[in-house]
Amino acid sequence: ETLYFYVDNEQFTSCSADSEGAVQQSYKIPAGLTGIHSFKVQGKDSNVRAVMNYTILEKTPVIEVSNSTPKAGELINITASGFIKSDYDSYEYVDLYINNNWQNTLYTSTGIYNYNYYRIPYTAVGLLNIKVIGQKSGYVAETNINVIPLAPAISVSPQNMGPGQTISVAATGFAPNEYVYLYIGNSTSYLYYGTANSDGNKTFNYTIPANSVGDIVFTVKGSTSGLEASATYKVIPPVLSVTGPDSVVCGSQITFTVSGFSISEYYDMYVNGISKRSIYASPASSITFSYTPSYSDVGQAIFEFVGRNSDARLVKKVMVSLPEGTNPSINVSAPDGYVNGKKITISATGFLQGETVKFYVNGNEVKSLTAGAN
Repeated sequence: ETLYFYVDNEQFTSCSADSEGAVQQSYKIPAGLTGIHSFKVQGKDSNVRAVMNYTILEKTPVIEVSNSTPKAGELINITASGFIKSDYDSYEYVDLYINNNWQNTLYTSTGIYNYNYYRIPYTAVGLLNIKVIGQKSGYVAETNINVIPLAPAISVSPQNMGPGQTISVAATGFAPNEYVYLYIGNSTSYLYYGTANSDGNKTFNYTIPANSVGDIVFTVKGSTSGLEASATYKVIPPVLSVTGPDSVVCGSQITFTVSGFSISEYYDMYVNGISKRSIYASPASSITFSYTPSYSDVGQAIFEFVGRNSDARLVKKVMVSLPEGTNPSINVSAPDGYVNGKKITISATGFLQGETVKFYVNGNEVKSLTAGAN
């Protein structure tokens, strides 16, 4: 006979019993049908019926994430399951939301929904909500993960540098392998760029311009992450200085080192007002002057170092003394007397070893010799 099938007294199908009066029929439980419900089968001709109550449990979709505490910018895999079938061979479509923003529509024939290689936003901080909603059932699978934020930062070293000197600008905490750009001050054009390493770090070298004063603001921006960080560096003004001895023995070489230049220019060295030597100087560098005082410098010698363009000048006073035992003297021997046409011998002693000694007669130079070891 024909049999009628009911759920909660609503017929959903009918079919015929076999020769033994038996029948088997499949029923798909609708989404949202939970709790106690009545199932009934009734014969058309016999009016015989069979009734049984069943408790239908609520379906609980679940969602799993490959990493519950990822860093911002990392990749995660999302897996959802427990949704209903849309027909006998496949499951319903589901929508994936990240922080309530639609991400994608997923489909499966196995009951397992996979969304792999989702990149956590580089700017994400703290809890990130992940939700999957069945399009037909309305079922929801939801979870939260805790995102460890990236912490971009800049450090500048060494401190206390001035114009012409080179410093390092170290950027850390950016996205791995992204392009990062270095900006100076309020400029909208980058000065340098480079690729961060696998840890998100990149270092730039920067030479402080000769005319820099006060503070310099450095900003590094990531092209992929959109992250940025800034740091302020205080430029120390150059201080012109000279180092050298305070005293020296006549005939001994002395050396002066001049540093702290603010511009590139020639510096002239004067000794007691007489120019002796010129050297080109540049910011962040030093120059060295060498000089050997002569007898004419004995006493307090004034050394001046003067910039040709800036007129910046330094003065160093040095006490020049005679070598111990130095007492120049002259001896003339005239065995044939001081007679016209006769030869005389002139001996000079007490001069510096190795120096040139010139002989004069009535102011006219007649000989030039080198003093010996004594």
